[in-house]
Amino acid sequence: MTEAYRNVIVLIEKEDIASHDCIACKACERVCPSFCIELEGERPGGLKRTRVTEFTVDFALCSECGLCLDVCPTDTLGYSRTYDEAGYKRSDFLYDLLDDWRDGEQDTVERLRKLEAEKAEEKKRATEAKKAAAAKKAAEAKTQPDASSGEIEDD
Repeated sequence: MTEAYRNVIVLIEKEDIASHDCIACKACERVCPSFCIELEGERPGGLKRTRVTEFTVDFALCSECGLCLDVCPTDTLGYSRTYDEAGYKRSDFLYDLLDDWRDGEQDTVERLRKLEAEKAEEKKRATEAKKAAAAKKAAEAKTQPDASSGEIEDD
């Protein structure tokens, strides 16, 4: 398939969390000119950001314009590479994008908690290093003779 091929949208796996990264911001839902996207989300305990809990798309209405892909802040939406899909009734085109992800959601939340904790610890270490560097610089400044004291030596 060429990169220009467009089919139904899917949630793309992010390598660092081994799952999608939809944060339920609803930007795709708001920008959709066909009004075919509906999603809901909630913040799991211990996480700083929300996770999508429901993501349905009615591809009978979708014009495959790509606006939802363009506005996604986490770049978790993409086009499917499957082709030749057929259906016999309208409900055949009502997709739940989370079907492939529901079983591993608890593991993903645990990975995200761990990543957030690691980032917080790294930020804490960086802050402490900055404070130590500033304290060292201040101590060095105190030990240096003050050149701006205004005293002029006569030869």
